[in-house]
Amino acid sequence: MPAARISDVDLDQIAGGYAREVQDRLRAGPGGASVGLYIFISLSLPQQTLDRIFDQAARAQGVIVIRGLADGSMQKTLQRVKQLIGQRQVGVQIDPQAFERYAVTSVPSVVLTHQGDECGAASCPASGFVKATGDVSLDYVLERFAQIPKSAAEANRRLQTLRGHP
Repeated sequence: MPAARISDVDLDQIAGGYAREVQDRLRAGPGGASVGLYIFISLSLPQQTLDRIFDQAARAQGVIVIRGLADGSMQKTLQRVKQLIGQRQVGVQIDPQAFERYAVTSVPSVVLTHQGDECGAASCPASGFVKATGDVSLDYVLERFAQIPKSAAEANRRLQTLRGHP
């Protein structure tokens, strides 16, 4: 079976899948929304920082979020992301709206959403998530999130997963 070429990527299909996921979460309503761990990055961050973030995101089952395309090119973006992922199992999204939704103005930033809070496609109330910004380890961030009652259970669960104790 021939390998798919980068030019064969169907952006409408990807966008449609994302839109369906958001709608499914909204339909779930209070108590049914899923919890998410999102790490917001720029592909222009130092290589060492990106390697650490991708490794820790994979181990904690987080999702990497990028605002846009590298040099305005989908092909360059996909090549760069593929290089960073390597053999890791980690999700990556190109989602400029997520930066607005969670008021992310600098990277890297880590966002942990709360179970049962409704975060729509365009906005999320400040009570719906916790956020940390800075070039620090995910362990450090999750330890801080674990000190906040509303996020403690999920932060501790992610911390255990990150440390290899699922």
